[in-house]
Amino acid sequence: MASEIKKLFDRPTIFCRLTWKRLVSAPGTARYFALSYVWGKDAGEDVLETTKENIEAHQRKGFLSLEQHDLCLPETIKGSMRLVKRLNGRYL
Repeated sequence: MASEIKKLFDRPTIFCRLTWKRLVSAPGTARYFALSYVWGKDAGEDVLETTKENIEAHQRKGFLSLEQHDLCLPETIKGSMRLVKRLNGRYL
C-alpha cells in the first residue's frame, strides 16, 4: 500500500508557470494554487489540450501568454491565471 501511494507522488507534476507563461515540471516542494475545474461537454474542439504529442510545444516560454489570440482557454482558467499572478503566485 505504501509503495502504491509513493508511486502516485513520484509522477511528474505539471504546472502552469505564470511568470514564464508555459507548462513546467515543478519540484515537489513548490507552492502552488489549485483550481478545481470540470471541462464542459460543449467545450469545443478548439479548446487547448496538452497531450504527449504537443507537450514540448506547451513547455516553450510564452506559450500560455494570455495575449495570444489563438489560445483557446475557457475564461475561468484565464481568470485564474490572472488572479494567481496578482497574488504573486508562480504556479497554477
